[in-house]
Amino acid sequence: MHRKLTLSVIISIIAFSVAAQKQSIRVFAYEIPTISGVAPTGEITVDGVIKTDGTNPKGRIADYQFYIAVNNISNITLHRFWLKQQLYAVKIEKVSTNPLLIPRGKNAPDTLVPSTSADVWRVLISSEPIKGVQPINAIRKLVEKNDIVIRFSSKNQPILTATLPKIKQLQPISGS
Repeated sequence: MHRKLTLSVIISIIAFSVAAQKQSIRVFAYEIPTISGVAPTGEITVDGVIKTDGTNPKGRIADYQFYIAVNNISNITLHRFWLKQQLYAVKIEKVSTNPLLIPRGKNAPDTLVPSTSADVWRVLISSEPIKGVQPINAIRKLVEKNDIVIRFSSKNQPILTATLPKIKQLQPISGS
């Protein structure tokens, strides 16, 4: 009897750990600097549509692109988004194109999000930095050590945190 109970507990732990491993969120972030004298395009093709919203908030120098790939987490809600220790309001939109590429003319394209079976969401900055809101102590160190910190929740999950230590800098996109 004791052996059956132990075996049952072990199987339950393994099943729980396998299920937990399937749930994940990956953060992709890119900075695309502008070339002096060339107007930034602030554009990227998403699902065949050229997007210009949220990529260059109120005339910022650099164009940022943010994506999250979510496995087995439904109904996500972003609560906090820190970019280089600044809090921003954001919105998300689902992306169906997979993989997500930036064309580079005759050169190989830059891959923003590789081919994946996960749900991919584009994160759009929708405000100037929000002043006066400090992260709680448990999150403060993450904000100090990472370029991106995202606090989010899903339908049946508590608030979770995803981080990205460094934003990848891409080559400038030439203006037209």
